[in-house]
Amino acid sequence: MTCTLKCDASNSEKHTTVNFTKKFPEAFLNRLGQMFQILCEFLEKIFDFDCSLLNEHIKEISEKFLQVKGLCFISKTCPNEEISFSRFAINANAHKYCLVLLDKGLSDAEKFVSSFTTAIDIDAGCAEAVNEFYESGMTFVRYRCDVDQCEKAKNKIETSWRSVSKDTKFFYRVLKIYHLYVMKISPILIEFIGEFCSKDTDIRDLLLNIILKKTALVHVFAFNEHNLWIGLKNSIMSNILNMAKYSDIGRKFFAALFLTNIRSLHTPCISGNMEESCIILTMISAIITNPSVVVFLMENDIVCKMIDLITHLLKSINMKIDDETFSFDTNDDSVNRVVSLASKISKLLSSCVQVSLKEIEKSSNFRWRLMETTKSFLIFCVDFDKLIPISHTINVKIYKKDIYKIVSIYECLFLCCSQMVKFIIDNKEVSLKLVHKYLEIFDTQIKTHLNDKVDIKSPTKICTQIMHETVNTSFFQISNRVFVEILMYLCVKYTLPQDIGDELFGDEKILMWIGLPGLTAVSAIANDIHLKSRQVSETDAIISAYSNSNIAYAQVQDFHFIQIVISHLDPEKFLKYMLLYLAPSIRHKINLSSHLCSILYFPEFDGGYKLNILLILIYNAMVERHSIGSYENPDNQFLERLVIHSIACGQNVKEIKNSFLIKEIFGYKHLDAISFENTLDAIISQVTERINSSGSRKKISIKPEYISTLNPFYFVSFFKMVSNCMIRSSKFTKIKSFNFKLQTLYG
Repeated sequence: MTCTLKCDASNSEKHTTVNFTKKFPEAFLNRLGQMFQILCEFLEKIFDFDCSLLNEHIKEISEKFLQVKGLCFISKTCPNEEISFSRFAINANAHKYCLVLLDKGLSDAEKFVSSFTTAIDIDAGCAEAVNEFYESGMTFVRYRCDVDQCEKAKNKIETSWRSVSKDTKFFYRVLKIYHLYVMKISPILIEFIGEFCSKDTDIRDLLLNIILKKTALVHVFAFNEHNLWIGLKNSIMSNILNMAKYSDIGRKFFAALFLTNIRSLHTPCISGNMEESCIILTMISAIITNPSVVVFLMENDIVCKMIDLITHLLKSINMKIDDETFSFDTNDDSVNRVVSLASKISKLLSSCVQVSLKEIEKSSNFRWRLMETTKSFLIFCVDFDKLIPISHTINVKIYKKDIYKIVSIYECLFLCCSQMVKFIIDNKEVSLKLVHKYLEIFDTQIKTHLNDKVDIKSPTKICTQIMHETVNTSFFQISNRVFVEILMYLCVKYTLPQDIGDELFGDEKILMWIGLPGLTAVSAIANDIHLKSRQVSETDAIISAYSNSNIAYAQVQDFHFIQIVISHLDPEKFLKYMLLYLAPSIRHKINLSSHLCSILYFPEFDGGYKLNILLILIYNAMVERHSIGSYENPDNQFLERLVIHSIACGQNVKEIKNSFLIKEIFGYKHLDAISFENTLDAIISQVTERINSSGSRKKISIKPEYISTLNPFYFVSFFKMVSNCMIRSSKFTKIKSFNFKLQTLYG
């Protein structure tokens, strides 16, 4: 029989199967299908943590075989041996107990083996049991015992292990011996199925049809995975489940499984019974980048379901302020586990919405779902605006370990938001709908804020009153940042309708309300980072979280807001607003009709530190306009500017690729690491040249034509300390042809 190699085009890893040119007889395939179905149904019983079905099955087999056919079978197979009672004792022995140890992914299996062998005095001669644990993640340490003996051994092992480690990625089971037997043969059955099916696509499709349509094998595995050992999980992944990735029926099945069970699939991870890297979720992440799968998922509301799950997870973390101390009213392990899982779901969501669907015709249901998704996303943003109940005027103490948690939470939220915005802005109709909704929300919020101040009519007085809302404004407010990103995109693409632009840019109170969180952050930084000798304030912790590079999304959008306001607000009025934010203590002393010079005479501006911050922000907003200019690719322009200044500061290529701005900011936008690295390499090649050096390492420098574009204040764009910026940019002076001068600005 001849055969030809056939590669599935959908598999980038060149998954190869052997496709025989001769068709198999239908009777053979039917019989083979029946055999596979029996094997799959048997595996179902093994996977099920509730042993009742397996017990019943084994009991039925043993009774039928040993009690009815046993004597006849023994006399025929062993005609020259005397039939003894011990032959019939096999059945009784099979129902005795054993203690089984199962590995769910221990970080140090060798340490665990050393612990349990010492605890129950297993001698060196039992190397087979130890090796089995290493190889398959399962072994037994008590055999043909009663339950009490197994429980005593279990308690000894547990006590011994807890004294040396907190790792809980293993578990014990007291089982009947026949259960141990079927557990041992299950990987063999799985490998048999996998080996058989890898040789022919027809047989593979036959098996998939049985597994996915005629048995509950995958469902049983999915909801019992946290009770299975690592060897068995790896076996079923590589031999059976992986096949589903290469067929439409398999991909659609797992997509539907995820849709209907999204929360219950994550329940073991939430409760701590299983690591987040479970096999079923790994399968989902592998298929969710397929365009047809993404369309199917989106038409069935997957984005809303993932957003709801992220919301459920993060809202399950209780936060409180007691005795002027902020803390999480949930233990550290639970917080870390929940945030980690929410982050993984955010990345899964990002993978889904990043898939290009431009070549696929959208159904009316798809477009309707997209609009509903936008509504859910809006609610999501508003829900989390007040997630962390602190602002810079509330004097609360925050422990360092809690700062890390706050950053992790917002890293997850901003990842979700940034990717959702990228997804939404591809559709102009949906983007404009979201802008309208946000403007309605902002208008309602302003009216609510001014409800007890009905005598205030002047727009200037209203804006002054809005400034006082900084008392209740969180540094991390999400809605305003999301709105700024969408607005900036519409401005760049010239797709913002004239009527919306006139309504927005002609109403300074709405502009000031939109910028409230960002301007609050600038105000806090300007007022808390004064002198090196100053006392550490409680606000430092919040500023530290805001300035963390992992949540640079908020900082970037705040900088974009300043660019927008500079472009559309009267320059003198803009300067006055900024001065009032930088020095809140003068708000009750002046009004916006005061002359600009009279404001600068106040002692709050002595020393020039705050004016220094203001001038640098304005200069950067005018110069670093990658998003405002009509560049073909604003992201690449931003990246080019970042690379130029990083090299000018003395960084080499490796350091640039590992720098926080590259790794964190662009981590939100470029989840395709290979594509991003290629873009980065192209930009580095474009703006640099090799220079001669005496050492073995090759050095690079900025090409002469880019030196004149250097901005010594570049890194203050992210509201870092001016002194830190000047330390970095002082290295520019080592570039011979560098000569700082104000750049010419074009409209």
